[in-house]
Formats: sequence, structure tokens, C-alpha cells
Amino acid sequence: MKHLPLILASGAWSLALATLSCSSSSTTEAGPAPSPNTACTGVSFPKVPAGSSSIVYVAKSCPTEGADGTADHPYNSIQQGLNKSDKGGAVMVAPGTYDESVSVHQGAAIYGSDGDSSDTAGVTIQSSSPYGVTVDSGDGDVILQGLKVIKPIGAGIWVVSGSTSVLASQVTGAQPTSDPKLKLGFGILATGGKLTIAKSTIDSADQEGVVVQNAEVSLSDSHLSNNGAGGIHLENSIGNAQILNNTMESNTLTGVLVLSSQATIQGNTITGSLPNTIGIADGIIVGSVSGGMGASHVQIQGNKISQCGRAGLLLSDKAEGEVSGNELTDNAGTAPFGAGLWLQGGAGAVNPIKITGNTIARNRFIGVALTSQARGDIRDNMEISDTVAVSAFTGAFFGVVGDGVSLFEGAAATVQNNVIRKNGRFGVITDQASPTGSSVESNQITDNIDTGIVVQNDSSKASFVGTNTFSGNQMMDQHILTAKETPYFVKSDPFTEQ
Repeated sequence: MKHLPLILASGAWSLALATLSCSSSSTTEAGPAPSPNTACTGVSFPKVPAGSSSIVYVAKSCPTEGADGTADHPYNSIQQGLNKSDKGGAVMVAPGTYDESVSVHQGAAIYGSDGDSSDTAGVTIQSSSPYGVTVDSGDGDVILQGLKVIKPIGAGIWVVSGSTSVLASQVTGAQPTSDPKLKLGFGILATGGKLTIAKSTIDSADQEGVVVQNAEVSLSDSHLSNNGAGGIHLENSIGNAQILNNTMESNTLTGVLVLSSQATIQGNTITGSLPNTIGIADGIIVGSVSGGMGASHVQIQGNKISQCGRAGLLLSDKAEGEVSGNELTDNAGTAPFGAGLWLQGGAGAVNPIKITGNTIARNRFIGVALTSQARGDIRDNMEISDTVAVSAFTGAFFGVVGDGVSLFEGAAATVQNNVIRKNGRFGVITDQASPTGSSVESNQITDNIDTGIVVQNDSSKASFVGTNTFSGNQMMDQHILTAKETPYFVKSDPFTEQ
């Protein structure tokens, strides 16, 4: 996968944070402005977390005159509260809209709510300057809880260093900067340190919802939707990224993109990925980046991936790992070609990709396909079924494709103990598959619209086909063809990636 790196090098950006100013209260018809000794009333603050070492209060609606950071005389801006807080202290912010960019340069916690859902976020941050919140806290820990960053320029939250937790927050509508060399447009960006996102919402970014480059990340129990270039993008990430129990829907290009990274992707619901300008619309894409840290290694377990425009799951560029216990259903609904699960570009070449315990059903064109020297171990899958037969094109040729399992162009796989049934054309088809490392045996291959197993363009005389259980296949159970016989249409071209 010949992806170009983001090239977000340290020092290549400018914070461009606005100088803060707050106007004093003026005299009204009701009388003079409150005395500096008069407490600000009518504001509420989040509950102070247990164990907080020092507390500073902020309320936009309170006067600046006499402000000292107490609950009675809070500061008027979040930045002022941070500047006055001790290292590791808590900044308690009253609900309201704060027209400022915020820069965090030491360990601190900013609380806009004490709820555990992004719906409870009560503090809105918006600014005409780039970046909503920038964290460069060195070895300090930072908590951002209950914040709502609206239409940020460049990035809603940018983590440069430090360990940052984004909790019960929202980042919506991120826009690119005017700098043609660093347009960005990300909801949350991490280019260093450690980023934890939990119970948050990131939506409607011009580009990716979350981008992690050369940083650690954990993303859990969050909602990523309607982002213009993907839900989350991992590139040369540090350690084993954790992508757990999230909902990702209607993101353009993909829900999850993993490039030259290690990741556990588990328990997520990924639906409705939309095509970009060249038709990529996949649930999860795993590959590598030119000049990156090598092949990706992934554990993709227990996810529900459905209604993505092209492929539910695409692995390429010698990716390694396991795909187990997932539901890959109803994918490739809008693309001219697609699949539930597609392996290409030598994926599994070092260690075959383990594909086990999955339900792969009702995808258009192909349920599971391997091509371009990919290697897989396809066994004990509960269903590879009901693939929808659709016309497809290869150059000037076209034909109908609707197959359960397909092995093409030097790919090899162990296909054992699977239920392969009710597919729109064939249960299994191989064309120029590698007999070395391949076996098709001990499967239940039933009720396919045409033939159970087709082997064509094969010089091994189907030496890799063992004993399977057949019933109800409408044309025949097996059709083994001699070398160079290719009466059946196949489409084995690798997918365009990015």
C-alpha cells in the first residue's frame, strides 16, 4: 500500500494561539458594577474530583475584576485558569461558550462536566485561531473532560507530548487551516505522547476524526461519524493501539485505517463507510506507509462491520494477524466490485492470516477473497453464505460474480471446517491459486446457486482439494478443470487503496 506519510514533523506547526482579553463589567441602569468583594452568583461548577491537589474555578459569565480563581471570584477564561493553576491541579469550568484557544503546558485537569457521556459536555470552546486545545505537557498527565470543541481550525485537540485523556467530550466540525502546507482538518490529532479517548463523540471533521502518528493511543466507547477521510487513522503508532467498543458510521473512506502499526480492534460497530473520490469505502483497511515502521499487525475480533460501500475488511502490504469472531455482512452495496473480506499484496505472507469463527454473509460479489500472494488460514467459520451475485468488469470483459471463497493469482489458504452455503454462484473458486499451502477439505458446501467447488487454471490437478460434504448445489458439487482452462469469469485485480 503506497500511502504517503502525513509528515507532521515536530516544529512544523505554529500554535498561533490568540492573546486572551476579557472586558470588565460596565455600569447598568440597575446600579454600579459588583464590588470586587461581591461573590459571583448564578453559576454552577462540576463536582471536584476526589484527590485533587489544588482547585481553580473559571466562569465566563463572571466579571474579571477581582477574579482570584475561587468559586466566588472565578477567572473569566480557561487559559487564565490554567496559567494560575499548580502543576497537576484541577480547573473547574462553569457551563458556557469560551471564545479562545487553549494551550496546556503542564500536567492539569480541565473539567467541563462531571458526567460520563459526551451528551453532558457543558463547556463549549470555539476560536477563530488554529487549534482548539493544544497539549504539550512533557511528562505531565492531562485530563480534558466534558468539553465541546466546535468547528476548530486545524484540529480540535492536538497532543504533542504528555499523557492526555479526553473523556466525555465532543469535537465536531473540524476545518482545515489556510496554510497549504499544513491544512489538517482533524477532530483529534496526536503526534507524540499518549492519547486516551473514552466516551466521546468526534464527528463531521473535514478529514479524519482521529489521527495518531508516532504516539500511543486507546480509543474506547466513543462515537465517530460523518468524518470526511475516515474515523481513525493510525500511522507508525507506538505500542499496541487499542480500538475497543466504538461506534463508527458514515465516515468517508473507512472506519479504521491502520498503517505500519500494531492494533487490537475489538467489539466495534462499523457501518456505512462512504466512497471517497476514487471509490474507497471500507470498514477497516490495514496496510503500510512508504518509509514507515514496516508491516502492520492486527487482532480484529468481535466487530460488527456492515453496509460499507466496498469491502468490510481489507488487509494488504504483508499485514499479519487474526480476524476472528466478527460479523461481516451486507458490504459492497455501492461499489462496482467488493467483498466481505479481501486479502491482497502479500497479506499473511510471513504468517497466514487466521480467519476463524466469523459470520460472513450477504456481501455482494465475494464473501472471502485472497489474491496477489496473500496467505490465509480460513477455518471454523460459522457462515460464509448468501453472497449476492452481481455483474463485474475486468477490462473489456464482464461476468457475474457471487462466490463464497475465492483464491486467485498465487494466493494460498487452508479452507477447512467452514459452512459455505447459499452463495449466488460458487461456494469456492480457485484461479491460479498456489497449491503449496492450500487445502480445501472438511467443509460443508451446500445449496449454492451454481457449483460447490470450481478449480480452474491449475496445473496441480486440484491436489489441494480433499473431502468435503456437499448437498443441494444446483449445478454440480465439483468442477475440476485442467491447466489453462478458464471458462468461468473471475475478477482478481487488487483493490485500489488510497
